[in-house]
Formats: sequence, C-alpha cells, structure tokens
Amino acid sequence: MTRAGFFAVLRPVRLKEHVNFVQRSGLSKGHTRRFASSSAAQDAAQLPRELSRLAFSITSYFKLPEQGMTEYEMLSRSSAFVTPRVDPRFPRRWHVLAPAHVTHPWLYRKFYPGAAHDWLDFVHDDAVVNKLGIREQSTGRLLKEFQLAADGRRHQELDFIVLHLEDEPTFERHLADSGQPVEQIALALRSAPLSPAEDVIMIGHELAAPEPGDEVLVPKLMRGSVNVSTPSRVYVATSELSAMGMCGGPVID
Repeated sequence: MTRAGFFAVLRPVRLKEHVNFVQRSGLSKGHTRRFASSSAAQDAAQLPRELSRLAFSITSYFKLPEQGMTEYEMLSRSSAFVTPRVDPRFPRRWHVLAPAHVTHPWLYRKFYPGAAHDWLDFVHDDAVVNKLGIREQSTGRLLKEFQLAADGRRHQELDFIVLHLEDEPTFERHLADSGQPVEQIALALRSAPLSPAEDVIMIGHELAAPEPGDEVLVPKLMRGSVNVSTPSRVYVATSELSAMGMCGGPVID
C-alpha cells in the first residue's frame, strides 16, 4: 500500500495522521503563488505515469443571483486526493482532502489582493458548490465530476479542508469501472518528523493551455527530497518550480 501525506506551509494538520500539502493553485483566471525550489536527485520525467492516477482535481463553482449572476461559473480549482476512512464507525467511507483557498477563496484575500479581486467579498458559502473531478491522464480532459457535500470541515488556521462525497455508491461504481486505484493510497501514521534528504513524490496537476484561452489541469508528477523537517513544518526541495495546480495533491514517500 502506498503511504501518503500532504505538506502544509504553516504546520501539519492531524486527521489521526499527518497530512501535508503542496501549496500552489489558481483562482479562476490563474492567480499564482510561487515558492522556492532547488535540485532533486532525479528528473520528474522518470516517474511512473500511473502514479498520477492517485490525484484528483477539485473545482469550486459559484453564482450570485442577488448580483444578477444566475448561472454557475468556475471559481477556483486545484489538485486534491481521496483517502479511505480510518475509523470504520465514521459514517462516510471516503475523505476528500483539498486546499481551503479553493473552496473558500473569499476567506484568503491575502492570496488574492487588490481591487481586481474585490468581487470575492460578495461570495459566501451558500453561493458555492464543490466537485471532485477525474481527468484523462494524457490531456487533462475532465472525464467525470462528483458533487461534494456542503458540510466540509475547514481548519480554522490552516489552508486545509476535508470534504465528503454526496453520492459515494456512484463514485465507487465509477472507480470499479475505470480502475482508479484509490484504495491503494492511505495516510500513514507517523510518530516522528520526516528525515532530511528523504525522497518524496508530489502528485497533482499542472494548469496548461493547449489552446489560447483553453486552460486545463493536466496530471503532473514531481520528485523532491526533504530539505528541513521539524515537528511543526516540513520543507521539500524540488527540481523545478511547483506548477500552478499542484496544490492539494498527495506527497508520498
């Protein structure tokens, strides 16, 4: 079984496991946040392509009828991943882990400064729906989306949210038909920080534009190694800049 986690820029979250985030994504028209990177041991092109199937995409959509916007439009998108529940008594079988600034960008205005993003002040929970997406590996074409329930658990300090599927049986039937290996990825319990120089693989998506004005999230893999590890933070060095869209994807060892 593949062990996975997320890396958070601030500090790790505990969902009975460490979860760690890769921090980069975009708001609607492609806002970016850039983080430092450095050389890693091997080129990302050597990574097995099937690993990218462990990452899903998440997209938030919004409408504001009170402002005259009556049809849903895309708000934000990034990578996400799905992991099975740890406790069999929990009523949902799957957790969807994602960055909260994608589902709640109006709460993260420091990521989207300036008058150009003032319209975010009109967005609110009731205006937004979130969907989990499965994308074609070679092109990033959206194959299927699944509605996420509105009762997500957002961390009060970190850029992190746990969501759940509205219709788990339909999701599971699709996984069985398409061979998506979600059951192979689970968060590993860790009693100590990662060791410096430990190799990791970051799995997510890159925002690409195969045609002008036609942006898609294309599955992407990046190799990295732990640079600094403390009880509250883990920093990873990569061979290239983290691509827009990687935020929210799993980091596996």
